[in-house]
Amino acid sequence: MSSLDSHRYNSVDHRRLGAMPLVVLSPETTWEFSTPAEARVSRSFEKVWIAMHEALARLSSRGVHRIIKGSGHHIQLDQPQAVIDAADEVLRQLHTGTKS
Repeated sequence: MSSLDSHRYNSVDHRRLGAMPLVVLSPETTWEFSTPAEARVSRSFEKVWIAMHEALARLSSRGVHRIIKGSGHHIQLDQPQAVIDAADEVLRQLHTGTKS
């Protein structure tokens, strides 16, 4: 989170994860706000957040990014099966050495 303010996240791009299995999950919606101004800020923030998740997935040649429908900020509570499936996918790739 500290990298959001300092933009240090961008410097992570020089690090590569090779062919490490990686699944990055993003919520369909993050936060609900009551005012139009809060909603605009939220939409802008969500775009940045999604872009960072996409960049994180690209650090691995086997990385994938998924937006989980019906989930909010706590994907593990809103859509636990999506988290289980992502973990299983990574473990399968580690075991077989292939991309699912």
